[in-house]
Amino acid sequence: MKEFLVIPVIDILNGLAVRAYKGLRNYYKPIINDLCPDSSVINLAKSFEIKYQTKNIYIADLDAILFQKVNINLLKNLKYCISSNILLDAGIRNIDDIHKIINIGVSKIILGTETIEGLNIINDAIKIIGSENIIVSIDMKNKEIISLNKDFINYSILELIEKMNNLNVNNFILLDLLKVGSKEGFHNIYNEVYDEIRKKFPNINLIIGGGVKSIHDLVLLRKKGMNGVLIATAFHDNLITQKELRDFLN
Repeated sequence: MKEFLVIPVIDILNGLAVRAYKGLRNYYKPIINDLCPDSSVINLAKSFEIKYQTKNIYIADLDAILFQKVNINLLKNLKYCISSNILLDAGIRNIDDIHKIINIGVSKIILGTETIEGLNIINDAIKIIGSENIIVSIDMKNKEIISLNKDFINYSILELIEKMNNLNVNNFILLDLLKVGSKEGFHNIYNEVYDEIRKKFPNINLIIGGGVKSIHDLVLLRKKGMNGVLIATAFHDNLITQKELRDFLN
């Protein structure tokens, strides 16, 4: 049985760790709480490692995604300061963007449907860094694919995953931005489409993001055959305790 990955999320905006809510990025505010009293990306990552013993951290560089300004120095310092693997979404649009971040040395590069210009970028990325180092994020709002590419928008989620899987992509994130920070819980919002994807593509890795409310959501997702989950708000609001997570992972 594959390990179920519990992956804390850090969103970076204006160089600071911010709290995400339903994809409304104009309203994202710097995080100030017990985990992150100074909105420092590095200190938050360290807090995740200390409190939750994380092995992986997902970084969404919104400065790159929104303004094409990658926080190169910050990300390099982050990699030096933590032991967790970094899964980085730096708003990759084209092959030039991949070359910009490849020397940071992150463990996985996220290719999000929100920003990549087309399927050819996935082909190029595989040639450069290998499919094992790529995760494709199917970015959605209420199950509708988000993309500037009209072809992507016209595909169903299943169709798009099939096309990418045919390119030898095996690692996927299913991220519904409308659920991010909502604390709605997967028992209330679990999407039957996820079950269809799992059934049709039994061998791909599926990580789910958006809506985690409690440890029961993790139990549900693992039972459904998912391979991992992205979590931010539930950690910041202490909706999942250290003991609950430790017991779940053991």
